[in-house]
Amino acid sequence: MLDTRPMHGADGFGLPSIAPDPSIGVRHGSISSQYELGETIGMGAHGRAMLARRLDDNEQVVVKEVRVVDMDEKARNESLTEVRLLSQFDHINIIHYYECVLEGSCLNIVMEYAGCGDLSEVVRRQAADKKPLSEDTIMFWFVQIVLALYHVHSKNILHRDLKSQNIFIAEGNILKLGDFGISRVLSSDTELASTVIGTPYYLSPEICEDRPYNRKSDIWSLGCLLYELCTLKHAFPGQCLPAVIMRILSGKYPPVATRYTSKLRGLVDSLLKQDPRERPGVDAILRQSYVRTHVARYAQHVMALSPPEAPPPALGVEVGALDAAAGAAAARLPVTACRRPPWLRLRRQRPRWRRPG
Repeated sequence: MLDTRPMHGADGFGLPSIAPDPSIGVRHGSISSQYELGETIGMGAHGRAMLARRLDDNEQVVVKEVRVVDMDEKARNESLTEVRLLSQFDHINIIHYYECVLEGSCLNIVMEYAGCGDLSEVVRRQAADKKPLSEDTIMFWFVQIVLALYHVHSKNILHRDLKSQNIFIAEGNILKLGDFGISRVLSSDTELASTVIGTPYYLSPEICEDRPYNRKSDIWSLGCLLYELCTLKHAFPGQCLPAVIMRILSGKYPPVATRYTSKLRGLVDSLLKQDPRERPGVDAILRQSYVRTHVARYAQHVMALSPPEAPPPALGVEVGALDAAAGAAAARLPVTACRRPPWLRLRRQRPRWRRPG
């Protein structure tokens, strides 16, 4: 059976050993002095993720507890990479980072809680029920991922593990990009990375061939994700890594169903070009009139969610620059896909709090 965990390589980030760092919110202290810990919602090789309640304002958060003592240098670097990168982001479609508390042998990363599951759960559920997603729903979600990726790439950062499991769903049907543990910071717009890294189903051809890669590798993964939303299947399936890589390098995948428009099908094909130079960047994706229409609709949704007295969250692009035709087209689109689907409510449960012993 194919191991779908991210592939790791030695990248040599050169990050220092874990130590208090006020610039990114790493401090010594007791996590229980400010947070009431709840149930465990995820387990990893070096720790776990827990629901928690911030005591000063009752905000529900996630505490990612990482046991530093069990880690080698590469694993410690990955934990610090996630902290450093999350501390740079301020975007509605990216998991928000609050702080990091170093307590004994544990590094506790405190992050925003998106309590309605992730896109992989949506895909599995819809596939089991044999219910394809509507084009409006797909594009409502897709533009949120693109806006998050635009913000990430604007900081010369590659995500490198873009997949449905790392796209979380928050209240209001807002998507949140997370899991930056294996992301890579580039020193310039033209620098290339070279480490073989990522989740097999979403690996770009250039990574499979051990060639240098750049932002366009994330675009390939974005195409795999869009294909998955359209078909409820992986574009390049396989029972083992060599089989997956052979499919990826062949560049062949079953076409997206004709129930979707030629614009959506063409968008999928453009993101899955074998030659990375032929794939559009996130800025080019956002300039497409078809995409702009859905960005405008999403912007209207965000404005409707925002309290009247508060400015709406920044999307990272100037929505006012969208042409009048895009705005008019967005106004004609049905809004049902913007509302939270009924099945999302099933994921929201009352957390079971506990005091740490």
